[in-house]
Amino acid sequence: AASLGDRFVKIEGRAIFVAPLVLPEEIAEIAGRQEIDVVRLKAADGRIVDVLAGTAPRAWPRWRPIDEAAAVIGLAVSTAAGPAPAPPPADGTAWPADPAALLVVAKRVAWYPSTPLGELGMDYGLFDTVADGQKLVGGDTEAFYGMLAAMGRGSEESIEAAAGPPADVMPLLDPKQRWFADHRGDPVTVDGVARRATRIAIDDPVRRRAVGADHYWELFVFVPTSLIKIGERLQESYPIVCCVRSLPSGMPTGQNINERVRVSGFAMKRYAYPLPKLQGQTDKPERRQETPLVIGRRAVWVPEPSTADATSLLGWIFAGLAGLIGLLLAFGAWRSARDTRRRERRERDALPERIELP
Repeated sequence: AASLGDRFVKIEGRAIFVAPLVLPEEIAEIAGRQEIDVVRLKAADGRIVDVLAGTAPRAWPRWRPIDEAAAVIGLAVSTAAGPAPAPPPADGTAWPADPAALLVVAKRVAWYPSTPLGELGMDYGLFDTVADGQKLVGGDTEAFYGMLAAMGRGSEESIEAAAGPPADVMPLLDPKQRWFADHRGDPVTVDGVARRATRIAIDDPVRRRAVGADHYWELFVFVPTSLIKIGERLQESYPIVCCVRSLPSGMPTGQNINERVRVSGFAMKRYAYPLPKLQGQTDKPERRQETPLVIGRRAVWVPEPSTADATSLLGWIFAGLAGLIGLLLAFGAWRSARDTRRRERRERDALPERIELP
């Protein structure tokens, strides 16, 4: 272990097995937890690495062979075998017998599944602490900024291709359908009217470096829906909150806009935000509304044509019509004159060469 120099290492490869290790009572008291996860990785260079991790992705089955893209940053502590997970399950499944070449201690193991978002370098293990039905809370932070950083690694064209055209948004809006339980991180396209666009500064310098930007934009995009009842009000649109890295040049921003936009991105959580209190209801509890939170690279702005542009366009249309009518009238007059000349010529040709008067 002395040859390792107490240094941090980064291991990338495939996670092939994971199992919990129940800690002895005295160690559990010091660690403040009853168990940790032991993850076996097959590194890119073929080495077998065991990782004592505070947590591994919950979606990985325990005591079963797996094959998932993974990475870890931790402290290398030994080239000898580490503790084997215990106790084993009653079905006789055992920890792999092959010896490990390295033992690493780490806070967590990252997971990069073969999904459009995972291929952009998003660690899906960060979704384990995301809390639905709330505002952005502490457990959401790493996943939120991780998704913003991933958006910077993908092109808008590839994100739009993964998201496809706008689809039915009701499964995302209806909490009873529990869409986020199985689709967190899935690509979606939001098409509607932005009523608010707010610039949010990233104050933490570490976050700025990770994201590659010092701010992002929060949009409230109202999308068309079937007739739904919110509280005591019937409506045919609903807001979806979209956070994007950038906006198109010239797009209006602020708290009261009305701009048609389209955002292709990835669904993160059911986001809750406070509603403004109505006049005379200042003493009542705060009202909150839940909506999907979508993270994207940028918004596509579809501006309405201006009055001047429309007037200019109509002017050109009328001028074109007037010119066409003038041409038709001139052609009609020329054709009429031509036909008259031809008739007169035929009448003259029909006359005899000489007339004998009495």
